[in-house]
Amino acid sequence: MNDSKPKENRNRPSGSEGRPPRRRRRSSGNSGSSGASNNSGTPKKNTGGRGNRQSQSSKRNSDTRNDANRRNRPRKRQPRKKQQNISKNGKLHVLILGAGGREHTLAWKLAQSPKVGKIFAFPGSAAISELGQSITIKPESFKQNVKQIAQFASRNSIDLTVVGPEVPLASGIVDEFKRRNLRIFGPTKAASELEWSKVFAKQFMRRHSIPTSSFKAFESTDAAITFCRTTEYPLVIKADGLAAGKGVLIIDSFEEAKTAIDDIMTRKLFGSAGKRILVEEFITGKEVSIMAFSDGENFWPMIPSQDHKRIGEGDTGPNTGGMGAYAPATFLTPELMETIKENILAPCIKGMAAEGRPFKGILYAGVMLTESGPKTLEFNCRFGDPETQVVLPLLESDLAEIMMTIADHKLPADPSKKSGKRKSSSSSKDKDKGKKKDEASKSDDEAFVKQGPTYLRDLLSDYEPIEDELIEDEPDSVQASKPKKLNIIWRDGAAASITLAARNYPGKPELGAKISGLEKNKQSNKQSKTQPRAKSQPQPQPQPQSSTPQGASIIFHAGTKRHNGAWVTSGGRVLNVSGLGKDVAEALQNAYKAVDKIRFDGMQFRRDIGHQALEPKTPVNAE
Repeated sequence: MNDSKPKENRNRPSGSEGRPPRRRRRSSGNSGSSGASNNSGTPKKNTGGRGNRQSQSSKRNSDTRNDANRRNRPRKRQPRKKQQNISKNGKLHVLILGAGGREHTLAWKLAQSPKVGKIFAFPGSAAISELGQSITIKPESFKQNVKQIAQFASRNSIDLTVVGPEVPLASGIVDEFKRRNLRIFGPTKAASELEWSKVFAKQFMRRHSIPTSSFKAFESTDAAITFCRTTEYPLVIKADGLAAGKGVLIIDSFEEAKTAIDDIMTRKLFGSAGKRILVEEFITGKEVSIMAFSDGENFWPMIPSQDHKRIGEGDTGPNTGGMGAYAPATFLTPELMETIKENILAPCIKGMAAEGRPFKGILYAGVMLTESGPKTLEFNCRFGDPETQVVLPLLESDLAEIMMTIADHKLPADPSKKSGKRKSSSSSKDKDKGKKKDEASKSDDEAFVKQGPTYLRDLLSDYEPIEDELIEDEPDSVQASKPKKLNIIWRDGAAASITLAARNYPGKPELGAKISGLEKNKQSNKQSKTQPRAKSQPQPQPQPQSSTPQGASIIFHAGTKRHNGAWVTSGGRVLNVSGLGKDVAEALQNAYKAVDKIRFDGMQFRRDIGHQALEPKTPVNAE
């Protein structure tokens, strides 16, 4: 006990003997704990004396100086580690952003992958919840919760995030995920400006000589009206920003143009999307939707499809988000497809990279087949809706594997894509020369053209990259990292989808109507698996008749919810009823058979989906 008493005296306020406060602080610190101990092991009580206060003050000053030094010291940036698949069972955790029919289709397709373990969706829907788990993140607006979504992905070990709608892309969600080194499938905010600014897209097409209609952009209401006084009609007026597919108006007279300009720019019919407008030349022809996978340098087109945007039969009435679609678009010949690839898709991917906006994800090109050749109507930066509902049911390959490969690796170059040069008149001469060659020595391009109606479904299957075409004239660093091989295989047959919409759509829809008849379609709401072609097959082989399920239909929920145990309407577009068949006519018949079993108050749909693909003698009616 002799040692403990002097230590207590040093801390007494009245004590004048002992070590200076600085020494006492250092001595106390050397004890290795916050409180001193006596020989008996009992913690020593701090009496709060003057010396102790001086010691604490000195320590605080020292800590403050150290903190300031640490803040001023240049921080060494640690390289971020590449995200790995971190699910314990080896299965991917996938997050889907969106809640509509397109996102239900994505969840349905991804759930078929043996690589996928669990699917999350934000905000999701009751239908998507049957395939995974819908989650709630506050706030619920994609424009405001980009960081919160990224935090959820990080904390819940999400291996792959798939962006459905355009709003998250325009809000920079891909940029935020990349900043955190999280894997996400979609283009950056800068790259997706192709969609969220129609003025930018048109000016981009002009810069890179991508064929499109003539146009003029306006930021002033008076200037736009003055221009429309002297121009020819009909014409097209578009809001510059995102307007849920409704910002495109076909105008037949000056009075209509004046009203449309006032509605968009003055009355803010589409909100901030109408700060600028485009006035475009009206062009005619058959319209086709081309979606393609891209890794920022290479691209692979999907099966072409055709959307039906007008609300009324015969393509009448106002534009909508899409009243139905079918695939493949049988009127698109291999030669036209090649022209679209060389004159539209290739220069778009190349131009975006040249402008420092490499495009990685899904590039969607809306194309009009005019008398003077294919012209670009618009670019979108995600899966089309409702095109996704007919294209993905025909995809035999693993969608999760394709997305992971694009997110982590480069795609092999398209075997049918040449050096990226524009199509010229000499191409026909080269084709004639090629016909004279022996069949065994023909190029891959010639074989591609001769494959007939199923060429797109077999275009990507079992392709081995050609070394000369892939890495010629590239630096050693590029040659060292060869692209991962992708086997993208498409089913034989066709798919068609009918959109069932609520009353008053595309205006303010009536909601809450009870839906009946879904249980009658439940048995056919599954896709039967087909056997992929063997790698040893050099040419596409005929598939057995059972490879395309007869009478099959799939129902994707676009705007529904559960209420008191029943399905009710919760959006303008309510259901996408997709049918499969050996051709477009049979697919449409199967889709309309399923539609005929469904009822809800105010239901509206078009009965002429696919009319451009059918012969006049082939009627399509709901039974």
